[in-house]
Formats: sequence, structure tokens, C-alpha cells
Amino acid sequence: MKMDEISLNMIANLKIAKQKYAETFLYALNVKYQSQLDTYARQFKHAQRSKRSKTLHISAHAYERWNTRVGPIVEKSTLQPLLSSILMLQPWRFRKMNENIWVLDEDILFVVDLTSEQMKIVTFLGRISLNPVLQNLRAVYSYVNNEHDRIDLQQQLEQLQLQALPILPKRIAYVEGSNSTYWLEYFEVDFDEEPVIYCSVYNSVQGKTEAYYIYLSNPQQRPLHRKVLNLLYKWGYYEFLRDYYEHFDQAKMHNIAMKMQRKVQKRLQYI
Repeated sequence: MKMDEISLNMIANLKIAKQKYAETFLYALNVKYQSQLDTYARQFKHAQRSKRSKTLHISAHAYERWNTRVGPIVEKSTLQPLLSSILMLQPWRFRKMNENIWVLDEDILFVVDLTSEQMKIVTFLGRISLNPVLQNLRAVYSYVNNEHDRIDLQQQLEQLQLQALPILPKRIAYVEGSNSTYWLEYFEVDFDEEPVIYCSVYNSVQGKTEAYYIYLSNPQQRPLHRKVLNLLYKWGYYEFLRDYYEHFDQAKMHNIAMKMQRKVQKRLQYI
């Protein structure tokens, strides 16, 4: 057995303490832009998590406006579950602007018919990043409430196709510690790149939140809390953990190696 194989088996056979956590595995479209992750991280850091969530419905008219004002052009069968999942799992990404006008990710502006149980999107107005006039709430509100006051909100097809869908993690985990809670979200950045994990840590004693990325191709980037390491073990990133311990905790790696050698020697006695 090669040394690398032994090292991976050492990590895979680690006994870890039980922890309270929940995982949600999601089907999501691939994330293509690092800038989206940066925007998402800024939102998350200042977010107030909501314990209640509404169901989301996109009207036929709103779906048509998405494909002419927002982009990229997608099927409703893709858009509906994507926005519904965001509302259910990450409701802080939706923010009320004025009356019945809301914004998603501080960019996508839309009009809703809101009830206690449902958020119905009746139309999409567009992206603030594509149409700066949408930053003027007075003009937007006038447009929504006065059919004779027209603003050109339609975008060129080429511009629409350059847009990216709102990002959604493929895996989420919430881990509780004695003083801190850890929220980890797994993203696939690109088909040709390593996945990235976004980690937000809230310290209830200090009342502060720290957020950072865990790049699975770079185990040496920073020390990680044992609960985060335990979760990475649960997710099967043994090679990352091996390289991490070799860099940050050689004593632990040595102890694991000694345990594995004793196990191997014991097995060889019966061969």
C-alpha cells in the first residue's frame, strides 16, 4: 500500500465527535462568476435569517418579462424552483424596496402580490446593473402604478444572454458549537475549477460574524475550527484533511500514522 493511500485511510478512519447539524442537498445550475460569490458573501454577512418562509409563484406575465428584461433566457421549469429554493433557504436575499416592489440580490427588481402564505411575482422590472434608472424608486413606483408613464425596460437579446442566474449552493450545512454557529455552503464555481465552500461563523458571545471561503485546492490557506474540519470529513474531503493536518498539525498526523501502522501490523499477523 502506498504512503498516500495509507494517509487517506488514516483520515477516513478517524473517529469524530457527534455533532448537531443539518444538510440539504440541492440540484442547482453551475455557478460561473466569482463576482457573484463576492456579492452573495457581502449579503450573507449582514443578513438577518428568517425562521418563516413563504411559497413563491411566478405568473406567466412575470416569466415573459424575465426573458425580456432580466435574463438569461430560461424555461419556467428552471426559474420557478430556483427562486423558490432561494426564498425557502435564504430569504434574506429578498428585500422590500417600496410598497409592492422587491429586489433580489440587490439587483433584480420585481413587483409582488404578497399574502401571509405566498409571494406571487406579477412582473419583473429588470436588473439595476443593466438599467440604472431602476435605482430611482420614485420613477419605478410611478411606472408600476401609472400605465401611461412608460420607461423602456426591455434589454437586447445579446445582453440578456450574458447574464447569470442567481447562485444557489448545491449543499448546505448548519453546525452549532458552544459559543459559535457555522453555516457552510458548497458551490461549484466552474466546470473546470475546484468547488468552493463559503463559511460564515457567528459568535454569540461577541455578537460578531466572520465570513471566509474554503478553497478545496488550497488546504494551507488558513486554520479551521475542528467542527468545520469534522464537517469536511463528513463530506468526504479526506485528501484536503490529510494535507491540512500535515501543514497545521503534524503531531496529530503523526498520532494518526502510528495508529494506522499498528492496525496494519496487526492485520499482517493474520496473513
